[in-house]
Parts: sequence; structure tokens; C-alpha cells
Amino acid sequence: MSSENRRMSRLFTTKVKNKKAPKSSEPVTHDPALERKIKEIENYSESEVNVKLQAMLEDTNVTAEAGRQHILNQSLKDKRALLRAWVLRDHRPGQEGGPSSPEEFVEELSKFDFASESVTENHHGLIEKLRVSLSTNGLNWVKKFGERDGLEVLLKILQSCCMGSYQGKDALLRRIQNLCVRCLKAFMNNKYGLTKMLSSEQGLIIFVSAMDPYNESMMQDVLRVTAAVCLVADGHDRVLEAVTVNGELCGISRFEPVLTALKKTNNPVLQLACLQFINAVVNTPDDLDFRIHLRNEFMRGGLGDVLAVLRDIQLQDLSVHLDIFDSHTETDFEDIIHRLHDIQFEFQETEDVFRVLVQSCQGTASHNFFLSILQHLLLIRDDYWARTQYFKLIEACISQIVLHKNGIDPDFHYTKKFNIDVDPLIEGLVDKARVEESEAKAFELEQLLHKEEAAHNEAEAKLAVVTESLEETQKKHEQTVIEKDTEIRTLKEELVRRPTVVAGEGGGGGGGASVPPPPPPGG
Repeated sequence: MSSENRRMSRLFTTKVKNKKAPKSSEPVTHDPALERKIKEIENYSESEVNVKLQAMLEDTNVTAEAGRQHILNQSLKDKRALLRAWVLRDHRPGQEGGPSSPEEFVEELSKFDFASESVTENHHGLIEKLRVSLSTNGLNWVKKFGERDGLEVLLKILQSCCMGSYQGKDALLRRIQNLCVRCLKAFMNNKYGLTKMLSSEQGLIIFVSAMDPYNESMMQDVLRVTAAVCLVADGHDRVLEAVTVNGELCGISRFEPVLTALKKTNNPVLQLACLQFINAVVNTPDDLDFRIHLRNEFMRGGLGDVLAVLRDIQLQDLSVHLDIFDSHTETDFEDIIHRLHDIQFEFQETEDVFRVLVQSCQGTASHNFFLSILQHLLLIRDDYWARTQYFKLIEACISQIVLHKNGIDPDFHYTKKFNIDVDPLIEGLVDKARVEESEAKAFELEQLLHKEEAAHNEAEAKLAVVTESLEETQKKHEQTVIEKDTEIRTLKEELVRRPTVVAGEGGGGGGGASVPPPPPPGG
């Protein structure tokens, strides 16, 4: 069954118990006009039924489109039944002997005077009837109640109950106070009532004054309503204003009632209501700094310790809201880291950063502390090794403080716990720095040696190639010399074997000399 169907069932179901249903299907009423209205419904055409049904949905504050369509798509018989129940709603048995109309309720409630008379059970019964009427009657009834200053009367009674409760008068005041909260919750369960409450200057302030961590039922109602108000336009600012004023009036921090309830209760329903309120207050603002501020305000009140306990309970609903809290915290922390990166990118000059810091601190209470930090920095000893390590340590400390635990502020009430003797750390960092520098130089030399060895090996490889090439060339040259020598010997032998030519043999003319004969063998 959808939420709208369940709501319609609550609105139109008679709450009278232990009474037998009438055998006849006709309505049991002594009002002739009402009987005529009931009979007219049976004569409506389908289009007329749909028109009346639209009016009924408006009156009963059914706003979800899915719920409206589901009801409009029902059979004609079911629609007529809904219309009959709507007409009969304000004429149920059990309302005789007391006020029933908004005017009568406002008139009776206006007679309350806590200053001059004691509170009785009749007062309690009257407000209980009002709660039922506000919860079950339609939007028109609620509007009439609001238009006749019903809200102002309820707020006045609630304020008187809150004052009486703190003074420890009658315990009945607490019960009436609880009923007033539930009446206001029912009154605000529609756009008209919520708008009317937000338009009241003191309305939410009086309402949140009912945040009583020792009255768990009432605390749950107040937390749920205020968490819902945070999500509407202008609601977040109004809720913060209300809890702030209430805290000032009571002399406590504004979120102390919520944190007290969360610390003391073992009721998972109240724990869930507290987490819903905290998530609504913290996660609704668009401004990152404001979200971090609100979250840190809760954490300084002790929320961190409570969250660790709640995580061990292992309840699905609690786990969901704890995950929501953690998820938004991590997201905001990532935004802080991005902001740091932006700062590191935009401000790369020391003078620019210093000028911004001076301007942000000038004329504020933080100026003297900023000046003291700078003066202490001047005391860092002028040592080549130590100075760097001092600034390295200070930078690490500042990072841990400013970016503390996902952007959550450290506990400023226990600053003495940060008194740490850093001299041994500094000396250790100096020695470590020297070792690191020596290791860096050794690594550099080792890398250089590797490069030289690689170059040497490469040169040897090239030399081997050249040597091999020269040897090959030499072999080729020697082979060529041998071949040439062989050719020369061959040519000489051919010359020796060639016959001698004798010129002018037998007295030729010219008287030239003849070629001498070859020498004799062995001669």
C-alpha cells in the first residue's frame, strides 16, 4: 500500500472501537442535510464524482501525483465510497460533548490561563481532541483553525508548558506539552500550516524550546519536524535562528539538547531522529565553510564519540544516516583538498601569500596569534641542515591541524596535549637528512658509474667491430698481393719462352747490329 493510500485510510477510518457496525449500508446520522448529501453522491455522474474527488484530494492534502492518479483511477463504486467517507468524516460518533469546529476549539483553548488556575485532565483531553481533529480533518478545517488564530493559541499554551516544566510544577504540564507538539506537527503537515508557522516570528523558537532530551517521545517529534523544515526554502535559517535563541535563553550551546539526547538514550528511534536532524542541519547549506562550521560545532559537543558507539549498534536505518554523515564529510574534505591545490597553484610567491594572511588577520583577535607564530619562526637556528628540517616539521604539523580528520576541527579545549618536545625529532630529522643526502650522492655516483661502464662496453664493442673489419681488409689485401705476384711470375715465364727475332739476316741494308744469341745453357 502506498503512503498516500495509507494516509487516506487513516483519514477516513472511524477510530471508534468496540462498536458493532450497523447492518444497513445507509449512514447512521440524525442530520437531514447530511443524509441528503450522502444520497446526492449516489446520483452523481462519473464526471461529477471526479470533480468532487479532486476537491476531496485538495482538502485532504494529497499532493503526490502518483497517489492522486491511483485514487482517480479507482472504480466509480470506490470513488463514491471515498466521497461518502469524506462527507461523514466530521460527523463521527464520539465528538459530542465537546468542541468540534475550529472556532469552538480556538474559543476553548483561549480560556487556558496557567497563571491563575491549575491544569486539569480536562485541559489534556481537550488538546487530545484537537490533535485528532488536526490529524484527521481536511485542509479546509486546518485553514479555518489557522485563520482564527489557532496557531497562536497553541504556541501560547506550549510556551506556558515549557516554562512550567522547567519550573517543575505539575507533571501534567509535560503531557500537555507533548500533545501541543503533536498538534503543531499535525498542523504543519501541509503547505499552509508550514507557511503559517514560518511566518510566525516566535513560532519556531517556541517549538524548539520543547526539545527535552528527557522526554523522548516529544523530542522525537520536535527533531523530525525541524529536520523537515530545514529542507524547505528559508527553513534552514529559521531553524538555526530558533535553536540559537533557545540556547541563549537556556544558557546552553544551541545543539546541546540534541547531543545530550544522543548520548543518554538507548532508544534507536530517538537516535535516528537525532541523526536525521544533524544531517539536515549540516548538509543543507550550499557554502562549504558553513557546512564545515556546523559539523565542527557538533563534533566539539562530543558527536565524534557518540558516532563510534552508534556504528556498533548495527541497525539498518542508523547505518544509512551514519553513512550519509560520513559521505558528506569526505566530500567536503575533498573540496578542501581541491581548495588547497588551487591555493598552491594561484599563490606561488611568498609575498602574495603573506599579504593575504596579513589582510585576513588585521584588526581581528587572531592577529596577535599570527604575529606570535611569525616571531617564533625567527627563532629557528641558522643551521643549513636544521632550518630545512624545522620548516619541514612545522609544515607537517600545520597540515595535520588544518586538515584534521577529514576537515573536522581539533578539540581546542585540550591544546595543552600538543606540548611535544620536538628537539629529539629535529636532531633525528637532521641526521636523517644527512644520511638521505649521502645516499642521494652515492646513488648519483652509482648512476654515473653505470653510465661510464655502459659507454666503455659500447666503445669496446665498436673497437671489436673495427678490428674485425681491419683484419678482414688485411686478409683481402694479402690475397690480392699473392695474386699479383703470381701474375708477374707468369708474365716473366711467358717472356722467356717467347722466340728471338733476328733483324736483317743475309746482308740487308742498313748495316744494323744483329741481336746477340742467347747464352748457352748453364753459361
